Amino acid sequence: MRVFELFFNPPGKKPSAREKALERGKLFDSFCYQPENIYEKRLGSLYILGELKNPTPRNLRLLEKISQLIKDKYYSNYLKSSEGALKESLKSLNNFLAQELKKDNTEWMGGLSLAVFSLAPLSGPWVNLNLALLGDIKILLLREGQVFDIGKKLEGQEIEPYPLKVFSNIVSGKIHEADTILGFTKSIFEVFQARSIISKISNEKELDDKKIKAILKPNREELTNVSGICLIVQAQSESQPRSIISFEKKLEGFSLAGLLRCFSRLKNLAGLLKRTKKIPVKIPVSSDKLSKIATFAFLKKINNKPLVLFLILICLLSIGAFLNQRENRKEIQLVKNTLHNIDSEVNRAEELIQSKKEEQADIILRKALRDISFVIEKNTPLKKTALDLKKSIEEKLKRLNKVENIDNPNVLVNLSEKKLNFAPYRMVFSSGNLYFYNPLSDKIYRFEIKENKGTLIPAKKNITLGIAHHDSVLFFVKPHTLLLTEGNKIQEKTINLPDFKQGDIFGSNVYFLEPKSGEIIKQSLLSKNKKGFWLASGTKKAVSARSISVDGSIWVLTKENEIDRYYRGRLKQTLKPKIFPELENLTKIWTCSSLPYIYCLEPDKKRLIVLDKKGKIVKQYQSEKFNNLLDFAVSEKEKTIYLLNGSEVFNIPFSLF
Repeated sequence: MRVFELFFNPPGKKPSAREKALERGKLFDSFCYQPENIYEKRLGSLYILGELKNPTPRNLRLLEKISQLIKDKYYSNYLKSSEGALKESLKSLNNFLAQELKKDNTEWMGGLSLAVFSLAPLSGPWVNLNLALLGDIKILLLREGQVFDIGKKLEGQEIEPYPLKVFSNIVSGKIHEADTILGFTKSIFEVFQARSIISKISNEKELDDKKIKAILKPNREELTNVSGICLIVQAQSESQPRSIISFEKKLEGFSLAGLLRCFSRLKNLAGLLKRTKKIPVKIPVSSDKLSKIATFAFLKKINNKPLVLFLILICLLSIGAFLNQRENRKEIQLVKNTLHNIDSEVNRAEELIQSKKEEQADIILRKALRDISFVIEKNTPLKKTALDLKKSIEEKLKRLNKVENIDNPNVLVNLSEKKLNFAPYRMVFSSGNLYFYNPLSDKIYRFEIKENKGTLIPAKKNITLGIAHHDSVLFFVKPHTLLLTEGNKIQEKTINLPDFKQGDIFGSNVYFLEPKSGEIIKQSLLSKNKKGFWLASGTKKAVSARSISVDGSIWVLTKENEIDRYYRGRLKQTLKPKIFPELENLTKIWTCSSLPYIYCLEPDKKRLIVLDKKGKIVKQYQSEKFNNLLDFAVSEKEKTIYLLNGSEVFNIPFSLF
């Protein structure tokens, strides 16, 4: 195997460097293992690519622990097939993470992305590939200039409670030893895809460090402004040392760039002077002094040759510095003109805001922000001025986009202080109570808001989904159980459930979303066997949808951060919200028939967004304290939004009801 690990702005391995991950809000790493003896050789090589968003101090080494656990278990099962060994290692990972939850370590949930794959030798030129995915990692196969998304079927995998597992499925198959596997964290994949870097890599028959650097060089500046990993594995049978290539954004300060440009010009000037010696040219001068300078006649009086050469060098450096300074003045003037134009556009946008033409102002300010970002990337002497202007633009955009920054959100309850031995992951509001559950736990925690007290209820089953219904909550357990809450008691019923990911209730029907097929299954609560496909034939399926909510219409959150509205089985509308800061990774939407709003959760941007049902922004709630958003619930009666952030619950009054 030939392995290339491309790191973009890595936090580093040292403890001090690891602290960067806390500031950056992202931890990532890759791990490559080769068989160490004849027994392990039949299992081949093992590769792990991981990313943890919003890491906490106690989880700074989580990726290392996970990789070591998977590696040890994988190679200890050398009597099994490579697929069987990988399954056993993933079972061990499930147990490990379940134990972390029992320790009240929930910070990794919702932020952990992993790719685990093995390449085991088969007869001839073939290699057996086994792949498991969780979260946002992207895995591609390159073959003869073509690109195949082999991880597509596994994308968007979430924790499955039945049976208890973090990885829902494994993809297995044969690949050729001439094939190449590419693995990416999300931000790096987006740049590689946008700049056609993947196709350039696929067109290279034999990769090496030099070729990779040459491919990335045109986009180096953009790549050093993002952080993540690209893992390249060539499946060739011959094992070679792995290559680690790091791309980091250099700190501002003294640079040799200007000096190098100066020497480049001096080299050209020296060549020109050398060539002009062969051409007899008389230089007209106006004085003896100038004549001596022009012909370097004064140097003839000096017999010390090193001193002559030194003086010539000083003269050449002075000329080069002058030329470099003149070019810098031109660049600075261009930047000044650009900043002046941007500032004029910002003033024009402000006038439009005063005239209540906010949409036009928003468009102008977004363009100004793109232009100013381009100026900042140039690292000019006017960078501070550009940064100040950028901050001003962003503040205006936030005001236009109804962003409310909350410095100290009110904490309703901190469940970790209750010492429940229970880690909340999902939350449902019903009749003045908050119900917490976790797909990896067989317990429900009911918190009475007014009384400020709670009860831990044994469910005896790992819950897949909880939905508020009238004055109670319905909990669904795959494959055929429905739990109905009555105070602190639970009533169990049998119901034939589909293979669903998300769901919501409207009237007496539950609408389940099947993630693989994209079908929406309508199931009656009045008859346990009455169910059927809700989407009409020929209608766009909700494949890889992230969330669903029903208010008479069915609203579906797509992986493109768009919201599709279906009515009577057919797609009627697609909302494409234009919001600043731009949408990147919405995880949940919710609405109901009595409210004119759609609520959207985006943990990566530490915010909850409120839209109207035409997709226009109503409000954004953002806070640095929203560093581990898992779920939210809305109380129409109390005019309150509840946010589950790790083990804390924040309550935000909402005045627009």
